Amino acid sequence: MNVGDYCVVRGSRLSIPENDHFCFYALQSILPLIPAKQRVIEEQNDWLSTTWEIECPDPEGQVILRIQPIEPALKVH
Repeated sequence: MNVGDYCVVRGSRLSIPENDHFCFYALQSILPLIPAKQRVIEEQNDWLSTTWEIECPDPEGQVILRIQPIEPALKVH
């Protein structure tokens, strides 16, 4: 992966820019967190609301991924 590579998740849809790719290992590292990050639950001492960087388990090297919101999340009541 290169700096600036990205994918976009809206709801349950994953989009990767045309003629680009997204590493399988990187995708594997963020997929379990996407549903949780889409929820907004403000609880005291909740690490999920303050953690935005994830380390990819790629055996070829250390890759740090950033989960960055691009739209306001839905609020869970």
